[in-house]
Parts: sequence; C-alpha cells; structure tokens
Amino acid sequence: MKKLLSYLFIGLLTLNIGCTSKESSQTQTVDTQEIAQGTTPSPSAPPLTSPVPVFKEVAITQADYRIYNNADELEKNSDYIVMAKFEGKRSSVDRKSDGGQFLLSDTLTEMKVNRILKGDKDISNFIIIYEPAFIKDGSLRSTEGYNLVKEGSEYILYLRKVAQGDKKEFMVVGMYQGKYDISRLEPVDTKTSYKNAQSELWASRGSILTL
Repeated sequence: MKKLLSYLFIGLLTLNIGCTSKESSQTQTVDTQEIAQGTTPSPSAPPLTSPVPVFKEVAITQADYRIYNNADELEKNSDYIVMAKFEGKRSSVDRKSDGGQFLLSDTLTEMKVNRILKGDKDISNFIIIYEPAFIKDGSLRSTEGYNLVKEGSEYILYLRKVAQGDKKEFMVVGMYQGKYDISRLEPVDTKTSYKNAQSELWASRGSILTL
C-alpha cells in the first residue's frame, strides 16, 4: 500500500499547476479545511442533480491550506483512501463564517466507491465529497485552481470525515494533493495484485498525473 501511495505522491509533485486568472482584490482568503474542523455549511443545499456544464471562464480564489510533504503524511491524515467514480450527480452549498457572512460555495459531489484502500469497510457505496470549486453564471469559481472531478472518471481519493456532517460526507485532504484521476491508466489484470500492477503502470508511463 505504502509503495503504491508513494508512486502516486511522486506523480503529484511533478505537476506544474498554473493559475491563469485571479479574482479581484476583494476575494477573501479562507481555510479550505473549515468544514472538516466544524464550520457548518448552509442547510439549504439543493438536491444532487446534474454534471458540470461547459463554463465560459474561470476565476481563481486564493486560500490557506496545508501542504503535505510526502505520501506517508497524506495517508496519516486521511480517514479513508478510496477508489471512486463520478457518475454525474452534484450540487452546491454555501460556506459561511461563524458570524453568518458568506465566504464562497463548495460543490457537493456524489462518488460511487469501487474499492476501499484505507478505512472502515462499512463505508456507503455512495459518498459525498466537498470540492472547493463551484459554478456560477456559467463560470467556474475555483479555490487555488482546484478542478472538479470529471463525469465518468475514476479517482483515488484521500478523504477526511466532515465534522458534524452526515457519515457519508467527506473533505478531500490537501486539496489537489488528495485527488488523483486514474481513468487514463490501462486496465489492471484482475489476477494481478493492485499494488504490483500500479507499480508497473507507473514505471512504464511515467509519474505525471492529471488532476
């Protein structure tokens, strides 16, 4: 397991993440782990309904968040590590300060869990993850360039339970560090162990990952 996670983390460190646009100077800096630490989201979130539409522009918001130095740190701070697929259901929820001031919105994305790599095995087959990006008026508003998961794609997700939330609700640990799109990897032979197969794929295809 640790060997697999190390390969994935090395891939992340090779990424060159660029942000081509920034919001105005009025953009507020927020802690992306607020919900996991107890900040309560708005209870009036609409039901999960539709996939992400094509957006006409992207606005980037800055944030303070923890950067993990290696795969062991990322794993240690995760309640769950799962392989999960996005099948198209998501909605948005407002994040507010303790005083009720609007900060920004998160996207609540439903993921189908296909495999549990760490954590209790009784996790629901479908979970909700809070993503630090949302769509408004046809535009994507993203925290630190975070990309929403893509419909039909499968991911390895490092997750932390949402404090005071439903048992099916999670935050992605380390923002983009805790989300890996593995859909473009070649299929793994079911007779081969997952760890060995992934190691071979990384060795043959390099360590660049698409978030």
